[in-house]
Formats: sequence, structure tokens, C-alpha cells
Amino acid sequence: MERHPELKVYVSHTAGALPYQSARIDKNGKGAKLPLLPSSYIKRMYTDTVTPHAEGMSFAIEYFGIDHVMYASDFPCWDPAEAIRLLHEVGLSDVDMAKILSGNARRILNLRDPSKQVPQEPVEAPVSVCV
Repeated sequence: MERHPELKVYVSHTAGALPYQSARIDKNGKGAKLPLLPSSYIKRMYTDTVTPHAEGMSFAIEYFGIDHVMYASDFPCWDPAEAIRLLHEVGLSDVDMAKILSGNARRILNLRDPSKQVPQEPVEAPVSVCV
């Protein structure tokens, strides 16, 4: 991550045990002779809210920061209604909820907002004549 500062690393499912182990990684990572603690690089990563409890979602948001967490990596591992219910238990503001549900993914993955796209005029196919 030092050589490629713009690299976007995504770790699914609230990054699993990685955030919980980051202090141990810092303690044992001194031999790597990195300019920053390993946890500094971990916190630059991105994750999602795929976990079966609101506390895990809260911790991921606290650890990585609201701008580094997305709703899901592809399709949630459980009932989407339950996932949204748990996400509401976190108690996010409307602005932060919008970031989690769509804004962050659009920014991180360089996706366009379909509601803001200008409709394009249909392009007529060129007419070819065979003689």
C-alpha cells in the first residue's frame, strides 16, 4: 500500500477478524519495517455491513470510518430485510445511511448515479444498401 497509495482493497463481511487483530498485527509487524503501523494500512481498506448483528456493523463503521463501509459486497448473505433492520439499529444519520446504502459504493467503485444520468437520444443504425 506504500507503493500504490491509490490502491483500493476491499475485505468482505466487516473484514472478519482483521480489525479485532490489528493491535496484535501492529505488535508483531515491527519486523516488516514499514513507515506506518500495519493497522494504518488496514484502516485504508474498505468493507461491508455483512454481519448478523448491529454491534458488528457499528464496530466496522467505527474502525474503518463511515466513508469506507458499504451495504454489501454483492448480494447479502441473509434476508435483505433483516440486514436493513439491523443496519437501522446502528442509529446512523440519514446522511450516513445514504453513504452506506449507495453513496460509498458509487464513489469507491466509480459508479454513476443512474438517477442523474441524462437520457440519450436513440442512435439510428446506418442504412446499408447492397447492390
